[in-house]
Amino acid sequence: MPNGPGVVLIGHGSDYFMDEGEGRLGLLHNRKRSGPAPGERLSDAARRTLYAASLLEKDAAFAGKLAFATNELLFRINDRLLAPNTDATFAAVKGELEALAKQLFAGPFEMQREGSTKELFTVRVKSPTSPPLA
Repeated sequence: MPNGPGVVLIGHGSDYFMDEGEGRLGLLHNRKRSGPAPGERLSDAARRTLYAASLLEKDAAFAGKLAFATNELLFRINDRLLAPNTDATFAAVKGELEALAKQLFAGPFEMQREGSTKELFTVRVKSPTSPPLA
């Protein structure tokens, strides 16, 4: 496994992964079961992911060895049939993603759809600022 092995916490409604997919450590949250209403799904996922990240950073086992970057968010939809990696899917979720990015970064940010149509729908959101994890 490239950049592995990894750590996965399997839950009933969500899974959390210590992700090294791009050669750097990140925290990945994957919702498996129905969640909140459509207008609340992204903020709920962000809240859960950021909370998990803050718990990991504070854990005594890591003793200051772990710090997540807060200037970037990678958003994926793990359903190629429902959400193909196309401009149409990007247009459908852009408003909700922008609202989330404004809430998270409280400043300027850039959003860019990534990957080919054969890959999962992916949007990378970057900010020049790094807000506190809390």
